[in-house]
Order: sequence, then C-alpha cells, then structure tokens
Amino acid sequence: MMTTCTSRSINAIFFQLLAGVLICACVAIAADRDLYVSSLVLYARLSEQSVEAKEHGKYPQLKSYNLHSGLAPDNIDVIAVVNGNAPEGATVVLEVIPVVGLTNWQATEGITETQMLDNSKTAMPVFLRLEQKVRFDKRTDVKFANVSLRDVIRHYRERGFWPAEVLFRTTIEPVAGETSLANNVMQYRLSVSPPD
Repeated sequence: MMTTCTSRSINAIFFQLLAGVLICACVAIAADRDLYVSSLVLYARLSEQSVEAKEHGKYPQLKSYNLHSGLAPDNIDVIAVVNGNAPEGATVVLEVIPVVGLTNWQATEGITETQMLDNSKTAMPVFLRLEQKVRFDKRTDVKFANVSLRDVIRHYRERGFWPAEVLFRTTIEPVAGETSLANNVMQYRLSVSPPD
C-alpha cells in the first residue's frame, strides 16, 4: 500500500525533527553547565633537607600517613580538580573531618590497642573548613595550600585519642542551571597510623 505525503504532513514531520534537535541541543547545553570534581589528591610539603624528601622527593603524593614506614608530613596541599563552566564563579569548599578512636594509652604505657582503635572510630565534627571562589570554563586545579595535619593530630592526641583517619571532602557549591549535583562532591580518606 502506497502512502501519499502532503505538504501538511511533510511540515509536521519537519517540525517534529526540528523539535527533537532543539531538545537534544538544550539537554547538551544544560549538561555543559554541570560542575563536577574529577579528582582529589594530597601532596606532602617537605623541606628539601629532610630525610623524607631525600627518599620520596620534595613534593610526593600522600596516600597514607605513617611515622615509621612512609610519609608523615606536618603540612599538606590538597588539590581538587574541578570541571565544567562557571564563568561567574563557583565556591569550592574543602572540609577536614577527623575519624577518631580510643587508644587506652594511659593503661598500656603508650601502646595502641589497634582493635580498640578500629572498633571505636567515630567521625567528629568538621575540624577545618576552607573556601575558594573560582571562575573556570574547563578543567581547573583548585589548590588548598598548607593544610596542617599536625594540628588535627595534636588536638586529639593531647586528649588520649587518635585520628585513625582524616576525611578530606571537596564540594562545588551548586550554581544556577545545573541539571545534576551527583558529582559536585568528592572525598578522600587518609589512613593515619598511630605512633607505636
């Protein structure tokens, strides 16, 4: 059976196709406005003369904190890689959240009971919150410089506790036009080995 196309049906098909193209274009533009964090990396700040710098380099990536077999820097840089289009600027937030456990150091002469530490770990309130307003229209590194791990550790150690982990959470505050906020947040969990 043959179908005859009239000018009215051709126009209807054309407008449907045009509408489909416009919808696709609008979705692509909206997705272009979405901001996201693609990585979060910690770097140890070491003095050139230190033993650690001679072994690991002056600016090594920090994957865990360990006084005896690895890196244990006092200060670090936290670098968040943000992506998207925020020509008017977006606020990038870094929160430092200690996950603290019991140590029983007084009763064990300074020896950490690792099972007690692991079983008692609890996330504490945000210890440090830093913000930067950043304008970007492509992949951009946002650097939070000289974050003190020493202050976090000392704060709890002086009270007989130990921050077994330190959670670094980066968030891009939402901006108008975003269609998804699922990737606006990224976190990195740094394990912190006790001193014994």
